[in-house]
Amino acid sequence: MYEEREEQGKGLKVFLIITFVVIAILTVLWSTGLIRLESTEDETEQEVAGEDADFSYSEEDLINLEVDLRALQREVKQLKSELAQTKSELEQLKKGSSKSTTTRTSTTAQRTATSQNAQTTAASENTTPSDKEQSAITMVQYSHDAYTSSATITLQNNTNKTITGIKWRMVYYDMKENMLDYQDFTRRVSIDPGMVKKIEVSGYNDRSYYYYKSHPSTTYPERKYKVKFELKDYQ
Repeated sequence: MYEEREEQGKGLKVFLIITFVVIAILTVLWSTGLIRLESTEDETEQEVAGEDADFSYSEEDLINLEVDLRALQREVKQLKSELAQTKSELEQLKKGSSKSTTTRTSTTAQRTATSQNAQTTAASENTTPSDKEQSAITMVQYSHDAYTSSATITLQNNTNKTITGIKWRMVYYDMKENMLDYQDFTRRVSIDPGMVKKIEVSGYNDRSYYYYKSHPSTTYPERKYKVKFELKDYQ
């Protein structure tokens, strides 16, 4: 009887020792994190809750988003206004450039016209002697007989220098002073001061007409004309 109790006591001691060892091992494993006491279901719920928390927004976040959206709208409106102003300035620049080009063209045209007028006036002054210079060379005599194509003009040098070239115009009139035609002549001729020189030129309408002071035409007595001498230039 005593021996049975002694064996039971030994068995209890062994069980207690084993139990203590197992508890100690579990305690060490839990403290090091090798095992967790939470269930898988708890972990899944925590993960889902964490995910739901990531996609949730507070009232403050919504207010900040609305403020940012309004600021973006104001910036877009400002950009549109600046773009319209820039477009208007470009249109004004184009109009100003067009006006400037027109003004420059008009000014250039005016300057060109003024220059041309000045050149024409200068040329006229150079080629058309004044009234005083008109008397430098005068026509002394003119003749053109009927049935001849050539006429003879006698010019006198009224200057104090020798003339070496003359340019003049002959204007033809009928006996009623109506102008018939005109013709320009240029001759290289030498006339000493105060002297006269006869120069042969073509007559008006060749043989059909004659100078009214020259030999008349018996066939066409009415075909007579007068002449006027106009000095253009001399040297």
